[in-house]
Amino acid sequence: MIPLFWNANIAVYNDGVAPMSMLVLMAVVSLTIPMIGLLLSLYARKRWHKTVHFCLAAFTALFCTIHSTELIVSFELPQLFIHPMLIIVSIALACEAWKWNKKE
Repeated sequence: MIPLFWNANIAVYNDGVAPMSMLVLMAVVSLTIPMIGLLLSLYARKRWHKTVHFCLAAFTALFCTIHSTELIVSFELPQLFIHPMLIIVSIALACEAWKWNKKE
């Protein structure tokens, strides 16, 4: 949301236009998969809903952690807040999803 509201560039490299396949992949990974997990957590009626929710939460935590390794090489200042916060929140979500999946 930072680029949208404050016109700040949070991209490390701005060498050109991202390929459409990369944009679609990032939209699926960073929006569609978490939204499916949220919907499953709202409407979970069966055990497999909770299991899928946990798998999606774990995948999101793993993705955020791996994606944040780019901070080791180079970074923009807003990323120093965004990436660690995403790691903390996604790991907390995965832990809570694990507890919720095991309950019952």
